[in-house]
Amino acid sequence: MMAKIRRLMVMAGGTGGHVFSGLAVAHYLIEQGWQVRWLGTADRMEASLVPQHGIDIDFIRISGLRGKGMKAQIMAPVRIWRAWRQARHVMCAWR
Repeated sequence: MMAKIRRLMVMAGGTGGHVFSGLAVAHYLIEQGWQVRWLGTADRMEASLVPQHGIDIDFIRISGLRGKGMKAQIMAPVRIWRAWRQARHVMCAWR
């Protein structure tokens, strides 16, 4: 019987506290035989840092709300829904 392939998609980005923690988990699981892929944003630190660690990365469009004003907060549900659809597409394609 063949062993089941174990996969993890890490979604962490924006700050070192999130990215470096995600990288630590990713490296540990890779050593345990897991396939790991990353989901992040193209304009934050994970875009350059994750590939340097040999981990494939896919990008979605999303950003934080803090300090963006009322319009951004009103549009937040639409932006989150779009990001969810992008993430779902990436995850389904990785199956």
